[in-house]
Amino acid sequence: MWDSVADYYKSSQWLYRLFIYNKDTLGMHFGFWDVHTKNRQQAILNENDEIIRLAGIKKGMVVLDAGCTQDFGKTNFANDYFDVIFGIESLCYASPKTNILKELHRILKPGGILIIADGYLKGKSNMNLFQKDIEDFKSAFALKEFVTGGEMVASLKKAGFSAIQSNSYLNRVKTVLYWLVKLGGSFFRPIYANSLALELACKGASQGFMDYLVIKAVK
Repeated sequence: MWDSVADYYKSSQWLYRLFIYNKDTLGMHFGFWDVHTKNRQQAILNENDEIIRLAGIKKGMVVLDAGCTQDFGKTNFANDYFDVIFGIESLCYASPKTNILKELHRILKPGGILIIADGYLKGKSNMNLFQKDIEDFKSAFALKEFVTGGEMVASLKKAGFSAIQSNSYLNRVKTVLYWLVKLGGSFFRPIYANSLALELACKGASQGFMDYLVIKAVK
């Protein structure tokens, strides 16, 4: 699984560096938009600030950024090592979720905070209507599975987390999604795959079968 994720990012790296990546923000995620936001890099900083606020990150804390291409189901970190772990649009690649969440639970200190910011299916009652869109989205972003927020919360509980809070930030992500879609497609696979995934994310957001959640959990 992780090989396919790594292949996706290797093939798309030049695209991210050309259109998405910025050396000042060091971010490739969507970011949060508000009335004061002027560009996508500010949106990324907004999301970073929100993660810091929710996790209560302070100077001196030991923090892990759980990125996309690493298998956090098997780490060499000691028990009870980190104060905070956050994964921005990365733990969607974990499958099955519980295995990796158990490992993150192990390396968090007692009372430590896990923050997950990611896209999710919004319920399953109308999934059949959008099954092809969902499968195309998974394929374009190299996802093995695409779960609901409720399923992620259930996996967190199974892994031992408590005090779980889940809030939708979809309205703050929509503007960024629409902006990215304007980058358009190409005959080159990396651009086409990303363009397709973003178009489907916009469709999911507008038609109500996808959501963007920030989930906070405590060890």
